[in-house]
Order: sequence, then C-alpha cells, then structure tokens
Amino acid sequence: MFTPLSVPKMSPAATSTAMTVALSAAASRGGPVPQRTSFADGRLSEAELRELPDEEVIRRLTEVNGIGPWTVGALRIALCRPDLIRADDLALRHSIQAHYGLDHLPDATEVKDLARRWSPYRSLASSLLLAAARSS
Repeated sequence: MFTPLSVPKMSPAATSTAMTVALSAAASRGGPVPQRTSFADGRLSEAELRELPDEEVIRRLTEVNGIGPWTVGALRIALCRPDLIRADDLALRHSIQAHYGLDHLPDATEVKDLARRWSPYRSLASSLLLAAARSS
C-alpha cells in the first residue's frame, strides 16, 4: 500500500539558519554580498515569505543586491516549498542524466518536463537525486 509522504515544517529557528547558510553561500561565490539588512530591518520577513506565492517570493528576494536565482532556489527550499524544481541546477541535471540513462545532459526545459510527474514532491525528488549522485 502506498503511504503519502508528509513534508515536515521547519521551525522558525531552522528556517533562519537555512537562510543564513544560503546567504553566506551566495557571498562565498565571489559575487556581491547579499544585503542581510533586508531581513534584519524587517523589509523582508520569513513569515511573510512563507505565505507569498512563489513568483512573489522570487521577485522580492531578487530585489536584494547579491541574491540571484541559485540563492532564491535555496531559500525557497528553506521556506518548505515541497514542490520546487531547480531545473537549471547543473548537479541535478547530471544526476537526472545518469539515473534516466540519457545520452545527453538535459536542459532546463527537459528537466521541468521530467519533473512534472514528481509533483507535488519535486523538492524531495530533487534532493533524493542529488543525494544519490553524491553517494555514487
């Protein structure tokens, strides 16, 4: 019998830690340092971001200097978005190529097409593919 998966909610402290890690990772890649003040001064709040639709989260976060698509993807995962696919993630694309036996590296459009069948658990499926790639 199939048992539906439940995606646990992260505590505010865990989300805050995840956001700090994502912002620090963005800064360590040599780009502009994300403006942590946007969170510190209340212009962006984790609680508000949790409630907004994905498109609005992306828009609000990318307005912050130093936060781009990769960081937004990481932050959206930290915000417990269970149906997120980061189709342009190179490691995920390589993992999909290996696990699906593809003779080519799938582009973002192909990844999105493949990932449709994983909905509503695309975040989990992506994490499992990435973990399998790391362990092999």
